[in-house]
Amino acid sequence: MKSEAAGIGLNHERLQYLKQVISDDIAAGRYLGATIMVGRHGEIGLHEALGTQRTDNPIAVEKDSVFSLFSLSKAF
Repeated sequence: MKSEAAGIGLNHERLQYLKQVISDDIAAGRYLGATIMVGRHGEIGLHEALGTQRTDNPIAVEKDSVFSLFSLSKAF
């Protein structure tokens, strides 16, 4: 994956830092799970699924998991 990210102009270390920050937030209970996709020029440099989807029945997040988004406009 390191060469794939570098091949499209992305910094492998920064992508790994992003993954670590999100993993740390999941471990701290800030949210249950996440799917990360970072691309450039139509190529994917990072695609990871982390954490779980639910609290009552912990199902691992998959790369193709579907999420319900509520009040997304408030984030901006």
